[in-house]
Amino acid sequence: MNASLATVRIEPDATVPELLERKLTLPEGGLAQTLREATPPGAAAMQFALWGYDERYVLPLTNPQPPVPDWLRYELEQRLTFREAPLRHKDVDRLVELLAPASRADWLPAYDPFTWRVDEGLAKTGPRGQWTRCIAAAVAPDLGEHPLREISASVLGLDDVEEPTAKKVRHRYRRRGRRLLHLLGVWPWTHAESGKLPKGWRTDARFLEPLEAFLLRAWDDREQLAELDARPSAIP
Repeated sequence: MNASLATVRIEPDATVPELLERKLTLPEGGLAQTLREATPPGAAAMQFALWGYDERYVLPLTNPQPPVPDWLRYELEQRLTFREAPLRHKDVDRLVELLAPASRADWLPAYDPFTWRVDEGLAKTGPRGQWTRCIAAAVAPDLGEHPLREISASVLGLDDVEEPTAKKVRHRYRRRGRRLLHLLGVWPWTHAESGKLPKGWRTDARFLEPLEAFLLRAWDDREQLAELDARPSAIP
């Protein structure tokens, strides 16, 4: 594993959520805990730790491209391109380890609530060191309660950049992060044009219905696997 990625084992939050016993609604404020509690282990999702391990986000794959072997690596190689320099294999390796600690039988990332990785190399400069920042710039304001300026220095590494230049960089990071998550099929960005979320999106059926369908399917799959595991073996 890349030396700049730290790993921790954390007990999962999920139980069969009460919010699925009625019409799905999303609370105001940050969604980190809500998504962790609602998503069962093994669901088709990526994951991202924003503030170290204190704020951990599930990133549901509600609209992924058709699975292929090593799906996330393939998608990253297709989606992440730079005019200056294409991503190297080790850079893709880093993002795969960060976003998808586990994988499913269908090759999609599997949500692993026990394992979270944090990129400790955010101080790197240049285009190859920016994609973790881009994802953070999308997740923090869209799923969390953090305006971009709040994470400007601590997460985006812009403490030495003066305004208004820093503001332009923050918004560029967010635009790129939203676009990437949109292309990868990640909720909620995949259901918005170029990943730009409209006002009031948390109460919009275009975003609620795909998430509800994803969660119901994930819990149903988990229950079916549990039933199969509980059956007595036919082999004497």
